[in-house]
Amino acid sequence: MEVEQLLTIADAVVSSQHGRHLSDLEIKILRGSIAEQTYEEIAQQSGYSISHVKRNVGPKLWRLLSQGLNEEVSKTNFRSALKRRASQIGTEMQRQFSSSNGQVQQAEAAELSEGLGGLSSRQGRFAIPPRRKLTGAKQLALLIFRDAPPS
Repeated sequence: MEVEQLLTIADAVVSSQHGRHLSDLEIKILRGSIAEQTYEEIAQQSGYSISHVKRNVGPKLWRLLSQGLNEEVSKTNFRSALKRRASQIGTEMQRQFSSSNGQVQQAEAAELSEGLGGLSSRQGRFAIPPRRKLTGAKQLALLIFRDAPPS
């Protein structure tokens, strides 16, 4: 999964749970963590003190994500947690599509779910019939993955 996709999912989780978007520093911490940087390196590159990044913003960020994802999230495991959330969205969408009184065929739902999980289906784009109005988790998933390059 690409960096921008992880950031989009993290922002959506924080936004839906706490009504705000990630701050610039929180995004820098996520980017640095993805690049396996230490808090010291992140602080130095972002112009903040090490203690502010390591003792204030970093731990609060992992707490926010933990609450939003309903699992313990840390600097070392957040990628896996965000990927699981993307997979859950795909599974939920497949269930909703397959139970929609035949409006969407099972094959379309399976293709959509496959695309969400691995982003391999149709080079990361989804074949959703244009007559469908998407809401909630479906909209979120499409926002996250609509322009995603193949993994």
